[in-house]
Amino acid sequence: MLRALRRAVRLTVAPGEEWRTIKGEEPRARTIFGRFVLPLALMPAASWGLGLLLFGNDASGGHSDLDLVQIMRGSLIVYFGVVLSIGLCAVSIVILAPLFAGRRNWPRALQVAAYGAAPVLLGGVVLLVPSLAYVLILPFFHSLYLQYAGLQHVLGVRERDAAEYVALSSMLLMVFSTALGAFAGWLGIL
Repeated sequence: MLRALRRAVRLTVAPGEEWRTIKGEEPRARTIFGRFVLPLALMPAASWGLGLLLFGNDASGGHSDLDLVQIMRGSLIVYFGVVLSIGLCAVSIVILAPLFAGRRNWPRALQVAAYGAAPVLLGGVVLLVPSLAYVLILPFFHSLYLQYAGLQHVLGVRERDAAEYVALSSMLLMVFSTALGAFAGWLGIL
């Protein structure tokens, strides 16, 4: 966890140096998920659960009554939602690769998606106060920049194409997320 935390901070503060280090590594999906995504996804999930426990989910500042099962369910939804979003982001990068990067490379796309999410994973701590969830828009924009830089460093995308690549993969991720959310709602999960 500490190693993942250090990498996330380095990516957030000095992304150029860290992306060069990442480019030299052999990407393995199991390592990326097991040593980076899964441990860091605990931060927003635990923060959300603790925030609900302490403050409830009443946006007006009052305390709403949630039982422990509802809080745990909410934390699990946040945890799996974060992990799934990173996976779907990598899928969107892979799908669009022939337009920008030439060939599809799942492990490298996963590096960009996972490590690009570092600011959001770290910023998930603000969920300790559920009414401040909107503040996560700031780390989200920094994540888009990290994807922009990561596509160039790791996948060799030209600088002039990287912004368009990030925009299109983000739109594709929104489509995936909306469809998945609708399906989860239909199943009664959400």
